Amino acid sequence: MIAKFTRKDFLEALFAQYYKEHRGFILVKSVKRGDPKMSTRYFPNIEILAKEHYGEERDVYFGICPRERMKAEKEHIHYLVALWADLDIGAEGHEDKRIFYEGPQQAAKAIRSFPRAPSIIVESGRGAHLYWLLKQVLEVTDIEKIEKVLRTISEHLQCDTDVNLDTVLRLPETVNTKVPGKPVNCDVKFINPNFRYTIQDFENLGQRIVAPPQPKPAPKPPQQVSASSFAEESPIEHRLSGSMAGASLEDSLVLDETIIDELIDDISMAATGVAESPEPPGEEEEYEAEVDSDIISAEPESEIVTTVISRKPAAHPLSTTTTSSILEKLSSSRTDVEIFLVGSDMVINGILLWNENGLIGVESGNDHYTIPLSSISFIRSKA
Repeated sequence: MIAKFTRKDFLEALFAQYYKEHRGFILVKSVKRGDPKMSTRYFPNIEILAKEHYGEERDVYFGICPRERMKAEKEHIHYLVALWADLDIGAEGHEDKRIFYEGPQQAAKAIRSFPRAPSIIVESGRGAHLYWLLKQVLEVTDIEKIEKVLRTISEHLQCDTDVNLDTVLRLPETVNTKVPGKPVNCDVKFINPNFRYTIQDFENLGQRIVAPPQPKPAPKPPQQVSASSFAEESPIEHRLSGSMAGASLEDSLVLDETIIDELIDDISMAATGVAESPEPPGEEEEYEAEVDSDIISAEPESEIVTTVISRKPAAHPLSTTTTSSILEKLSSSRTDVEIFLVGSDMVINGILLWNENGLIGVESGNDHYTIPLSSISFIRSKA
C-alpha cells in the first residue's frame, strides 16, 4: 500500500529549490476557532516545520511565498515558488460564499478541464488546494503582474477566494475546524514535482497541454533504468517521479483523468475523527482571525502477459474495479514486471509491490519507485 504523502514531501516540493539558494522563512499562522488571537511564527527551514505538531483545536495556515525577514507584509516577499488556487467543495462551511462546487465530481471536472495539470493537490477538509510548481524560483519584480495571473487561475476555476501574494493556505497534516463539532483533516493527495511551469504558461490560458498523436516508432531494445539516473534528484523527486524521466514534455504535463477522479472523490465531506494533541508552544500575537481559507487488458503472449494502460476509453472499457483487481493480483504475488513508459524507450524492471489511487509501487534492486499509471505505456510480466 502506498504511504501517504507527508507534510515533509509537500514542503520539499514547494521550497527545496528556494532553500538551495536563499535563506528565508516560512510564515505559519495558527488560531483556535473562536479565539481572536492568532499565533504567528517563522520557520527557517523545511525540517523544523515538517516536525512541528499542532493540536486538533487549531486551524493552521502557511505562507506559500517565503519571507526574507520575519515579517508578514508583501514587501518582505522577494521570491515566488509556485502558483495556487483554492476550490471550495460542498455547502457546509461555505454558506457565506457565492460560488462553490456542489460536490467532488464537479470539482474533478473543473480540474480536468483546466489547461495546466496541478503539481500538487491538497485535501483542505472541505475543498481542494491546487499548486503549480515553477521551473525556477522566480524573483518578484512586479507584484501586480503575479497577482493578475493568480486571479486569472482563480476565475478560470471559478474560485470565490481573494488571491494575493501574501495569501496563506492550510498546512497539511493539520485539522480544519471551520464547522464546529465536525473537524476534518487537511492532507496531501498528490505530488509530482515533474509538473513544472513558467508564469507565462498561465498568462494566456488556452487549450490543455496534451501529447499529440505520434507515429509508431521502430522497435528499439529497452534501455535499463539504473539508480544513477536519478542521482541528482531530490529525495521527493526520486521517490515520486523518477519513472517520468525521458518522457516528452507534453506527456509529463498530462494528469490522467482517472487519477483526478479518484483523488477528488476521496475528499472528506463529513467529520473525521482526529486524535487529541497538545497545543504548540510559542508566543501569541494579536491578529484579527479572518483567515479561511486505464484501462487495463491482459492477453497472454506465449508465457508473457502484457498489461496495457490506455489514455482514452475503449469501446468496452474495463471498470476501475477490474483494473485494480489485475494490478492487485500482480502485486500480491510480488510479480516481476517490465514497465514501459509513455514517450520513452526506457523500461523499469522490478517487483510490483502495490497499487493505489492511480499509482503503483515498484522495487528495483535497492530503489523504490512510485509511478503514475498515466505515465505507463504497458506492463509486461511472466504468466
